[in-house]
Amino acid sequence: FFLPPGPAGRAVWSGSAGGNWFSAGNWFPAVVPPEGSVVDMSLATSEVITIDGTAGVAGIEGSGALSVR
Repeated sequence: FFLPPGPAGRAVWSGSAGGNWFSAGNWFPAVVPPEGSVVDMSLATSEVITIDGTAGVAGIEGSGALSVR
């Protein structure tokens, strides 16, 4: 899947077993992606990522299946 990149930068999901979107330790670099970022959600396994607030991104890139509930 691919959405076009935005101007704010790029963050890579590094949470090895899912986790909270707003935990900086789940991202590389270790910062929660600011609004307008492009995020790479290449997931090796089925993971549950919790978003307990509002997260706005310019794009999502990655490999594997992505399911949003």
